Amino acid sequence: MNAGRSIEERAFITTLYETGARLFEVLNLRREDVVGEDYGFRVTIRDSKSQPRTVLVVEHAHLLKLHLQSTRPGERVFRYTKRTAEELVSNLARKAGIPKRVTPHLLRHLRATHMLAEGMLSETEAMLWFGWKTRSMLDRYVHLTMRHAHEKVLSHLRGGAEERRPVTCWRCHHVNRPRSQRCVRCGVPLGEKARKMAEERYGGEASLEARLEKLEKIVLQLIKKIERREKRRRKRR
Repeated sequence: MNAGRSIEERAFITTLYETGARLFEVLNLRREDVVGEDYGFRVTIRDSKSQPRTVLVVEHAHLLKLHLQSTRPGERVFRYTKRTAEELVSNLARKAGIPKRVTPHLLRHLRATHMLAEGMLSETEAMLWFGWKTRSMLDRYVHLTMRHAHEKVLSHLRGGAEERRPVTCWRCHHVNRPRSQRCVRCGVPLGEKARKMAEERYGGEASLEARLEKLEKIVLQLIKKIERREKRRRKRR
């Protein structure tokens, strides 16, 4: 893998994750859609399911800056096809030990969940950032972050906390009443035993959320590697 290819791959993965954009939105970016600022880059997504919007790349702007040095006005920022981009993300997932096929959309899902859970965006701002036309998509992510909030509150309660703890479904993530035996939404059996059986049957699908967090760590590790490589290159000059 040559250095230029390596930089493009890392710039693509980090831009896809940090913007939280849909795969086709990132693949259709043109050089003029990416504008440098003091803090990083403003990225204008023109080809969208909703209206055009502008998002930011800040944390990993240095990788995007390196990659943009090899692009010219009018060119696509990333030269991948839908298929090669999906293969790139899938290969990264395999390095993270995730047996289930991981798609670029799961990176968008992970980013949306984290930004809402950490309070980086309000609900209205999240709809604008991720290009959601209605609240239906937003409600899914709010549900996930509220589940974490429930668990955090219950962890501080004393005595009988386990009996009062809502039971989260391993399949659909619906929060059921304490002591529930079956999920009221999808009907699967609940409890630790059912979870273990599901993991054996579905190859770890029940713990996919935890594995996606591992995927994010792999992405960050790749970023650190290229940063170290860039530092060594500068020292040799």
